[in-house]
Amino acid sequence: MLTHQGRFSVVGQYATAIAHELNQPLTAAANYLAALRLTLKDSAPEAAELARAAGLQLLRAGGIVQGLRGFVSKGPVKREVQDLRSLLEEAFDVALIGVQDAGVQVRLKLPDEPAYALVNKLQIQQVLVNLVRNALEAMRTVPRKQLEIGLRAQPVDGHECAVICVADTGIGVTDVMGDQLFLPFVSDKDDGMGVGLSISKAIVKSHEGMIWHEAREGGGAVFKFSLPVLNNGE
Repeated sequence: MLTHQGRFSVVGQYATAIAHELNQPLTAAANYLAALRLTLKDSAPEAAELARAAGLQLLRAGGIVQGLRGFVSKGPVKREVQDLRSLLEEAFDVALIGVQDAGVQVRLKLPDEPAYALVNKLQIQQVLVNLVRNALEAMRTVPRKQLEIGLRAQPVDGHECAVICVADTGIGVTDVMGDQLFLPFVSDKDDGMGVGLSISKAIVKSHEGMIWHEAREGGGAVFKFSLPVLNNGE
C-alpha cells in the first residue's frame, strides 16, 4: 500500500507539471479553431459548426486538466450549485461520442424534479465519463450491449443523497478485481494505467460522497456514486 501511495504521489507531481505544459497548446488550438470557425461561417456553415464544437471540447479538456492540477496539488477547487440532471446530460453527450456505430443500446433515466448539489462540475462530469467509457470497454466483446445511466434520490449511510448509476451488460468484475478496483495502478486491461477509478474515488470522496460497485443481475456491472443533495438549491 505504501508503494502505491508513493507512486500515486509521483503521478500527482507529474500531473501538475503536465497540466502546466498542456495549458498553452490547448488554448492555442482553441483559438485557431475559433479563427477557422469565423473564416468558414459564411462559406461552409456546417464545417464552422464542427470547428465550434471541437473548440468547446478543447476548452473542456483544458478545464479538466486544470481541475486535476488543482486537485492533486490540494489547491482550492471551485464548487457551484448545479442541477445534476443538466450536468449528467452534458457528460452523457461527451462520453457517448462515436457510440452510435458501436451497436450499444443506451438509456438515460433522469428524475422530473431538480436534484441540486454543490459540486465542481468538470470533476463530477469526469467521474461519469470515466465510468461510462469503462462500461463501453467492458461490453466491447459481448453480443448484448446495453448501457443505462440513472439518477435518483436515496439515503446513503443515513443521509439523503443523489445517487448516479452506470449499469452495463459487459464482462463484469471478478471477485479478485472487485477488492482492488479503486486502488491506484490496478487494472485488468492490458493497456490500462489503473488510475481512472482511484481518481474518481478521490473526487467523489472530496465531495463528501461514496463510490461503489455491484454485480448486475443477468451479467455485467453496476457502478454507483453518491453526492449530498441540497434542498431547493440552497
